[in-house]
Amino acid sequence: MDVQELAREKRIVFTVRSVCVDYLRPARLSDAGYASVAVRRVGGASIDLSQVIRRDHEKLCDGTVRLACVDVDSMRPRGIPKALASAIRQDAKK
Repeated sequence: MDVQELAREKRIVFTVRSVCVDYLRPARLSDAGYASVAVRRVGGASIDLSQVIRRDHEKLCDGTVRLACVDVDSMRPRGIPKALASAIRQDAKK
């Protein structure tokens, strides 16, 4: 289910609650790099992700992002539907 379907059918969206980034090496806007993302934890109403950005094999920065599940209309916290949380956990194991 994509984010538009979640908003329309489940009436939820994920917002960024917090970000923590460690900048390890300098980079320029013209540098080609790539980002990897991994799910670290799926809670009742939040998801924790780890992210790493690399240029070639050199780690430029790493960080963590916490996403909060909120109601589309009120923007107040809401529990992640059990089926969705389970699917995210299963996908994270791959």
